This record gives sequence, structure tokens and C-alpha cells, in this order.
Amino acid sequence: MSLHEGKSVIAGHGAILIGIESAAFFDHLKELVDHEEPELAPDICVISTAGFSPAMKVRVKGEANASQSIADFLGCEEYGARDAVGQRIGWSVRRLTELAEMIRAELQSGETAEEIRKVMLQRHLRLLSECWAVIRDIALSETDLLFFTVPQPLSPLLNLLRHHAEQHLNALQDCKQHQQAKEALEAVFEFLLSGDAAERDVGGEFLPVNIQHFQTFVDRAMVTIGTMDGLLTDEEKAFFERAATDASEHAARLKKKNAEIRARIDALPHGKSGASAAPSSQAEPPKPQPAASPTKQDTAQSADAKSAANKVAGVSKVVAATAPSAAAEWRRVCSRLSLDDNGGRVMLDGVVHDFEGKTTQQFMLLALLSKRANHWHTLETLEGSNGPWSSGDCTVHALGSCATKVRQALRGKGMDVLASAVKTRTFKGDPQAKLVWPPTSGTVG
Repeated sequence: MSLHEGKSVIAGHGAILIGIESAAFFDHLKELVDHEEPELAPDICVISTAGFSPAMKVRVKGEANASQSIADFLGCEEYGARDAVGQRIGWSVRRLTELAEMIRAELQSGETAEEIRKVMLQRHLRLLSECWAVIRDIALSETDLLFFTVPQPLSPLLNLLRHHAEQHLNALQDCKQHQQAKEALEAVFEFLLSGDAAERDVGGEFLPVNIQHFQTFVDRAMVTIGTMDGLLTDEEKAFFERAATDASEHAARLKKKNAEIRARIDALPHGKSGASAAPSSQAEPPKPQPAASPTKQDTAQSADAKSAANKVAGVSKVVAATAPSAAAEWRRVCSRLSLDDNGGRVMLDGVVHDFEGKTTQQFMLLALLSKRANHWHTLETLEGSNGPWSSGDCTVHALGSCATKVRQALRGKGMDVLASAVKTRTFKGDPQAKLVWPPTSGTVG
């Protein structure tokens, strides 16, 4: 059938023409026509106008408009079709147009829903990424620690982040490696919120792997889903900024505290002298008087004479020069200097110098400094549970005064170079001391 007296632009395809978007749209329309108007289904087909000339496209649109006009005026007494064929054409066009509009509405709503879903996925991913950035920074700051605090200082923040991160992660369950990411996130929180040192040690061993697994999930999801600006509210931005600040301050406190503990551990004496030696509680004897170091020839005579004098007078020994005992456990500091940590003696150029009484505590300081040359020691380190003065009764100025007396005693025995190597200072009210060894100047080598 043709609506024109002339030749139809699409010969053999009847008089009913309506415009549709694409062949894919026709597939949806044909499926709906099969169900709603099965008598029309065998007689409709899709014709592409992609290869038509502009003139042919104008003629096709004209025939389509003519078909639509019949449908529009179908119920009109003046302009409507009166014959059965015209009425059938008008009804068919109207019905196909209605079904086509239903398909368009459904596709539009579907596209809108898909776009909304995509935006929601991007928002979930963005929020998860922000939560993860704070969680990751906290976890990294708590690796390789000498101590951790129970309860976790950031426990309220971490539990809040955990709640939101798990919700946002569940919304992304269609993303690849979702299950692995979920297990990795749980492992990170078990490490951060565990109060058991053993569990924390085990969790810390696998912490880098779990952090990498979750980071990989977030990065791949970003590539797949994408992101955009304006997904976060001002309140959410402010929250994550505060959370990042709290995490940064927490990391700084941990770093400072662990640095202090490491310094104390490094300052602890190594060997049995620090553990076994205890400071003497006797009254301080007279300070050693300056005296030149005796020579090797008169070492034995000098020692015997002074020993006899001390026995008669009932006082402690002061300056004694004796040959080193074969049974003594000497610790060599350099080619000319050795220390007997347990005996409280210094051997310089083969000559042994003894310290007794309160000076023993001073010698213990010298022995400790010599083991950790160029390292500062504090009074707190020396008086700690494993410190050499742990059983002593030291004042706040004990370290500084001890270092001064060590220098005086060494100079009194002719060891000026070693005395000048003992350095002291005061830092925020805490006296500190160290041995600059080998000395920057002098001949001891």
C-alpha cells in the first residue's frame, strides 16, 4: 500500500513508516510488539537510512509524517480516514508509536539509573579511599616499634573508620579482588586494635602484604570505576582533614617516644660489668692527689710500700701502680688503653691504676662510656633497671658531678688525654655524658 499516488520511496514495504533510533532499538521494539500486538510482528522490519541520499531521506520523512498524520486524525470526523484500510494504517502507526515511546522511556530510565549507580559507586570508592589513606598512615607509623600503647590511643577514630570502610567496601563487591581486599582490611585492623603483643608481632609480619593487597584493590577500582570532583560534602572533607592531622600527630609521638627508648637501649652497658657491678655505699675517700705515673721499674716496690702503709693506717688505697694480673679480664679499648670492668682498673701503657671507694662509681661511668664511644648517656639510663647504678642513691646532678670527678681522677694519675675525652653537657635539665674516643687530639692511639 502507498499513501501517495506516485511511487513510494521504499517500494514493497507498505505505507506505515515511523522513525526509530537504531537497529538495537528495533530489536527492543520487535520484542515488545511480539508480546503486545503479535498480529503486527510478522509484517514489520527495520530499514537503515544510512546510505540514503539527502533527497531520499526527505521523502522518507515525508511518508513517515503522512503515516503519523493518519494516526493523529484517526478519530477526527473531518480529516480522519473513513475506509477500513486507512483506519488500519492509522491504528497501526499509533500503536507502534506508543510501544516505541515505552521503549524510549524505559531505556532513558535505565540509562539514568546506570548513571546514578555509577556516581554512587564512585562516591563509595572515594569515601573508601579517604578512609583507607588515614588507616594506612596509622598502620605504617606503628611498624617496627619497640612498644605500643594499650588501649590504642586512636581506637575511637579507627573503629569509626572501620565501620565506614567496611560499608563502602561492601558496595564495591562486584570489583575484582574484593574478597582479598576484605580479608586484608580485616587483618590490618586486627593488627592495629590487638592488645596482645604476640598477635601484634605475628600481624606485623604480614602487615606490608595486607597493605599492598588493599592498596592494589583501591587503585584498580579507581581505573575501572573512575572518580570525579564534588563527590564529598564539606563536612566529610573537614572530617578527613582532622583524621589525617590526628594520624600525623600520633605518628610523630610514636617516632619521638621510640627514638628515646632506642637511645636508652643503645646506652645500656654490654657485657657483665653493667649487670654485676654495684656502686659502693662507702663514704667517699680523700680525693686522689695529682701524681706522675710510675715507671715499670719501680712499679712493684711502689705497690708494696703503699699497700703496707694503707694496712697500717686503715684507709683505702689511693694511687697504686701494679703489674697487670694474668687472671684479670681486661678489655682492650685501643693499643695503649685497656679496662678491667669488674676490678675498677685502668691500664695505660702497661701501668695499672686502681680506683676504690666512691670513685668506683666514677670508674663505672668511664667503663660504660668507653663501650659506647661518641654516644650520650643520661642519668636515667644509668639508674634504670639494667643500669650500672640501679642500686645506687644518685642525685639529679650525679652524672655531671661524676664525669667531673672522673676527669679529675684521670688527670691525677697522669691520663690527661683520656680525661679530656670525657665530655658532659646539660640538655633540658638532664645531665648527659659521653666519651669522644679516640680523642680528637692527643697521642693515645
